[in-house]
Amino acid sequence: MIRALTMAALLAGCDQPLVDETYRGEPLHHIATTVLDDHTPAAPNEDVRMALFWSPGGATVRDPDDWVEQPTSGLPVSFPRSVDLYLFDTPGVAHRVEASETAPYAIGRALAYVDEDGNRLHDPGERWAGGAIDMVVVWAARALSAEEAPHGRPLAAGFHRLRLPWVCDQTLPEPSDDGDCGVDIGRPCLSDQECPGGSCLQYFHVVWSGGVCTVPEPRGDGCRPQNAAFVPSPEMEDARGYYLEACTEDADCEPRRGPTGCEPAWGACMLERPMEVQLQGALSLSPVCAGDPRFGGERFTPPVSPR
Repeated sequence: MIRALTMAALLAGCDQPLVDETYRGEPLHHIATTVLDDHTPAAPNEDVRMALFWSPGGATVRDPDDWVEQPTSGLPVSFPRSVDLYLFDTPGVAHRVEASETAPYAIGRALAYVDEDGNRLHDPGERWAGGAIDMVVVWAARALSAEEAPHGRPLAAGFHRLRLPWVCDQTLPEPSDDGDCGVDIGRPCLSDQECPGGSCLQYFHVVWSGGVCTVPEPRGDGCRPQNAAFVPSPEMEDARGYYLEACTEDADCEPRRGPTGCEPAWGACMLERPMEVQLQGALSLSPVCAGDPRFGGERFTPPVSPR
């Protein structure tokens, strides 16, 4: 049985371990994190820890051994806990893309491991216990243009939590309608009949607490709305996905059956939810790019926290 536990991964950002994990100064940013435990990754006497790891090789690196830990970011994973994930400093040079001081961004994931020697660090050969399911942390040293940002959309300076997958280098079809294809995109719904010309989306990256009107891609008549944001399905064969309400900031999004914000990965209004970290006794990082053949043609359906 999956246990949903909200916890803080009190993630700091220096390069040396902290002597005292109880106080780390004023945080620069925080992210709500939920730990899903459907597997016992370690014996009761083993120490499972979580930390933020960064990828100098970029977003598409999937071998966790190639990601670099921020030593001060770690803390033990214990149950139950109800705290947030705090970021206290910016990534160091070793954490940035290409491990370069001039790199404009860094990409991180929350990963869990068994600290077999008790030194509060992940050492080579120590077992991975799980990690963030479908979100990454991106830190931008400055405002990035769409061409500079790893996900292909403009990004403000600072820390951001971005959902996966990204469109990456795939070419999307051009809009064919300068409006919304006659669909009240974003309208709450219970069935497709309430979304003439569109679809009532019940689950897509998040449970929509009833449903939300969208335009599917592809739609039977080929209509593609200009006044909307494309959100890809992970397998994304033939650019599959849905068009949701477009946005550039949270203020653009009306509350829809719950807290709603502007998702920077897609520029779409999405229901907010915590970053979910799966303890699974092993670790397989989700692909970053939609259409990645490593999805194996299977739909990407991350576990949803029980309500």
